[in-house]
Amino acid sequence: MNRPTAIKTLRAIARTTFESLPLAARKTLNGVQVYRANLGYTTKGRKILGTARSDGRVVLLDTDTLERYADRPGRLETLLAHELAHCYRTLTGVADTDERREERATNRLLKSWGFRPADLNKFEEMPCKP
Repeated sequence: MNRPTAIKTLRAIARTTFESLPLAARKTLNGVQVYRANLGYTTKGRKILGTARSDGRVVLLDTDTLERYADRPGRLETLLAHELAHCYRTLTGVADTDERREERATNRLLKSWGFRPADLNKFEEMPCKP
């Protein structure tokens, strides 16, 4: 996928995801920026699909993931909504410093917004780069 197409895909996904959020969430998340970046791998060798910056104002989605799943916008929307849920929790002051508790609470919020957290498990494992 070429860069302009990938950017267009990201814009479309960001728009449809944001529009599907409840009004209160959209108000809180107004101004959050969404970008694509090469996020790399964790120390355990898992591909980083997306991340929310600790201030809750920026979401990064992995370029490879965007390109690989461009034909499956529903999965990408769920991924983006998950990262936006982290932003929402941060901006409303309820984010948890314990990673496991934060992920569980974020997935509950994601579900309340009408997304299926289980869809996040449908991303195929992207192998480590040699």
